[in-house]
Amino acid sequence: MEKLDKDRNYWIVIVLGENPSDKHYIYDSKVNPILDLLSISTNDFYLVDKRYDWFLYFHRTPHSDEVSIYKSKSTITPLG
Repeated sequence: MEKLDKDRNYWIVIVLGENPSDKHYIYDSKVNPILDLLSISTNDFYLVDKRYDWFLYFHRTPHSDEVSIYKSKSTITPLG
C-alpha cells in the first residue's frame, strides 16, 4: 500500500460474506483512512481506482496473515 499516491482518493469495497447478496461496504477515501479501516477488518476487500482504470482484490486467508492479491486485466496498477 506504500506505493499508492497518498493525495488521491480511492474506492475501497469491504466484502462481508461470500454470497452475492451479502453486504459490501463502499468507501471513498485517501490511503491513510483506508489503512486504518483495514486494520480493524479481517474481511476481503477491493481497492479501485476512482477512474475505474484498475482494481485489486485482496483475499485474506482466515486465521493467517497471508493475503493473495488479484488484479484486473493486464493493466498496470500502483502495485505493479
